[in-house]
Amino acid sequence: MRAGASVIGAAALALALPQTAGAQELVDMFNSAFSPAEVTVVAGDSVTWRNGDLVVHDVRGPGFNSGLIQRFMGFTQRFDTPGTQAYVCGLHPGMAGQVDVLAAQLTTPRGTFFHGEPVLLRGRAAPNTTVTIVDGAGATAGTATANSGGAFKATVRAEASYRARTALGDSPAATLTVRPAPAVKLHAVRGRLKVVTSRNAKGLTARFEQRTSAGWRVFAKAKVGAAGRATTKARPGKLRVTLRRGNAVLATSNAVTV
Repeated sequence: MRAGASVIGAAALALALPQTAGAQELVDMFNSAFSPAEVTVVAGDSVTWRNGDLVVHDVRGPGFNSGLIQRFMGFTQRFDTPGTQAYVCGLHPGMAGQVDVLAAQLTTPRGTFFHGEPVLLRGRAAPNTTVTIVDGAGATAGTATANSGGAFKATVRAEASYRARTALGDSPAATLTVRPAPAVKLHAVRGRLKVVTSRNAKGLTARFEQRTSAGWRVFAKAKVGAAGRATTKARPGKLRVTLRRGNAVLATSNAVTV
């Protein structure tokens, strides 16, 4: 039996699941079939086969053989090398499955983001490994270190796609829905400041700022409307506006003097 493999009984099965570095996937053996027949894991993860059938089974794959797995018993195998690993039950022809081992996984949050907006990506890799986030052009966009469970996160500036790169290889591409960053103009008209920006900026916060000896200071805020407009009362001095979502500055206007 290869390192990283073990046979466990029903009582120990539930207790064993959270104690292994990396994550675990469960495959049930029932009605002489593996369910699910195909699972995807990250290098360092384990797969546990659990026999819920009325008959004895085994699990045989490249470099591992469970031996006989009695009813209510289980077998766990860790997978450290990326690639596709097919396996079978040697006792029942046609009973087969597949483990797809990835070097890493990367997930992107839902929603639409502006180009260059900070975005938090999450993923998994082999525990305690260094991860480099690369964009679609292959340039480094961020770095992270997977924890003891293999999880990591990294903040990047929004582009169309990313991969997590490790010593074992790259993750599949993870894509974001990205729109162009809004352009913004500020006008002073009859004692009021008027923001002109794109319609896709609806809902962003316009922060009106005044230049002081200590830097730019916010003196008013307004939400950008459906037409890409926002206004506030002007005040004397050098003024500008920044468009923000949360604390992220997405665009900065020209300065005007009132």
